[in-house]
Amino acid sequence: NMAYRKFVYKKLIRDEILQDMIKSGEKPDFHRLTDDDFRIELINKLTEETKELGAKDSDILGELADLQEVIDSLLLSSGHTKAEIIMAQQTKRDKFGSFNNRVFVDTVEIPDDNKWISYLEKHPKRYPEMT
Repeated sequence: NMAYRKFVYKKLIRDEILQDMIKSGEKPDFHRLTDDDFRIELINKLTEETKELGAKDSDILGELADLQEVIDSLLLSSGHTKAEIIMAQQTKRDKFGSFNNRVFVDTVEIPDDNKWISYLEKHPKRYPEMT
């Protein structure tokens, strides 16, 4: 008899990975997610794939493909199409521009009556105020 070791996995996997696990003698304990849980886990997967993209030795094209797969699944599960995201992307680009100029803001001084003050104050970890 083969000895088994059990690990907590707790993550959404691609459909074919489950089949590969079973074929290789692994014993996955799994369930199908509800719509709400599926959305939550797709968002978790976006975070996971983004971290992998940021790794030093990452395969950029492969990681971007993984991110696109998650985005496509999120679109499909929320009833939207690729055409809709392309339109939304163009709308945002028309209004705010792209990232082509590589502008990175280090600090900003904002007047007390500026509309962005309350937003920045609500996110002190992301936008700490310098004193």
